[in-house]
Amino acid sequence: MELKLASMAAGVAAAGSLAFAMPASAQASCDRATLQDIADRYVRAQAKGSLFELPVGEWVDYRENLVMSSSATGVLSQPMEFAWSVPLLDTVQCQVFVTGVITQPKEYLLASVVYNGFFGVNQVSTVIGVGSAAAALAQGQAEDWGELPEARRATRPELLAVANAHLDTLGEDIADRRYVVDEAKGAVGVFARVGGEKGPAASYTFRIEDGAVRSVHESRSAG
Repeated sequence: MELKLASMAAGVAAAGSLAFAMPASAQASCDRATLQDIADRYVRAQAKGSLFELPVGEWVDYRENLVMSSSATGVLSQPMEFAWSVPLLDTVQCQVFVTGVITQPKEYLLASVVYNGFFGVNQVSTVIGVGSAAAALAQGQAEDWGELPEARRATRPELLAVANAHLDTLGEDIADRRYVVDEAKGAVGVFARVGGEKGPAASYTFRIEDGAVRSVHESRSAG
């Protein structure tokens, strides 16, 4: 499916304001190297089943499927290695979005947003999707999620407009959309609810090149 930027100009300005909101006081070091380190630490944290592999601050808000949970009993407490994962680095919002697949000892489709504040990571939010781990793994391993040449990179509002246009074509009410944007990779990660504000949590990860969606990973929670 090709969703061209030329047909979406009207939605660009609105889309640009619909991202994961963080208070100004929570902003921290947001260069790509710092965020990549946090992404790597998150992958290790899941492998070891320990939140404390992350550079946590004085407190950490932990959520699963967009509701408050406990890192001591949630999926992050279970030592499991990703068979495939890709990090998106949002240097504007100081956030990392990691989507990935776990195949052993259980199958999981996970997407997590890790928030970096002045005193370290202060929130981890994970959407646990249902679906075929084998299919998602095969898809991910066949895709290119590397950085794009600078001449081919779209702007943040352009990427948001394409992602929103795709969500609008799904024929469902994709509500409460929250975004993480990685301009260097031409990628957008989205948390949302399907079917309205009280619907199940869902995650979407888009790779956008030349104004069109080239890859998308989608999953939703069981409820």
